[in-house]
Amino acid sequence: MLGLPTITTTQSLFGGNNFAFAGARLVGGGLPTLIQQAVANRQLGNILAPGVLPNFAPITSFDPNALYVVVGGGNDMRDARTAFGSNSLTDQTGRQAAAVAAVTSLTQTVGYLASHGAKNVLISNIPDLGYTPEAVLLGLQAASSDATSRFNALLPSIFGLETLIPGLNIELLDMAGVSATVRNNPGAYGIANTFLPCDGFTGSDALVGFGIGPFACNVSSFSDALHPSARSHQLIAEAAFHLVPEPTSLALFGLAFAGLVWAQRRKVAVRAV
Repeated sequence: MLGLPTITTTQSLFGGNNFAFAGARLVGGGLPTLIQQAVANRQLGNILAPGVLPNFAPITSFDPNALYVVVGGGNDMRDARTAFGSNSLTDQTGRQAAAVAAVTSLTQTVGYLASHGAKNVLISNIPDLGYTPEAVLLGLQAASSDATSRFNALLPSIFGLETLIPGLNIELLDMAGVSATVRNNPGAYGIANTFLPCDGFTGSDALVGFGIGPFACNVSSFSDALHPSARSHQLIAEAAFHLVPEPTSLALFGLAFAGLVWAQRRKVAVRAV
């Protein structure tokens, strides 16, 4: 484990700093995107009528000594593989366009944070969606993997911001690589099930008639048909934890669809997840 304390969160619109919106996208989707979240939390306090959100405290500048964790794209590429599910040139073009739009939005988000004070940013690619139980169930493994590859191939273009914005440092977490390493050698990480939801979730008993499963969640890669299990989250978190340099005091600020973390690097005073 990482040694971090249990965190109680409060939604940002009610005075906290948890900016998570389940199901949000980098582009569209009807929920706040990353760039909309970043902009809103500098400006929303000035836009809303007094008293509408009395506890809301907009962030007027971003701490240059903090680490900003900016992650997104998974839901965008799930949409792309669903809308463009075949191997036709038209569908390949559609998936590529979706990847370009998603990475462009992610780049704008990092650029916005950096232009208002952020100096240290951690981004991540996305695991291969073709290996999720969801993709298998939908028969969209190939399209899912292709959509993932297109997004991940474009992601390093974000590093161009380092040239444009002096002092900006961007690090890349290879979440796809972590997932592939575990998938290719699951036993080394205490994983026995890389292809089914874990026990208690829909689909966990799909192969019971063949003497396979259900598997406990602590030995499974997935909880439900899409989301990583707690064990998978731990492995990804450990990879991120060791990737980031360790100054004596470094705040962590994560802006992501999975949530937001604001903490010190070792002696953690967590404000939200």
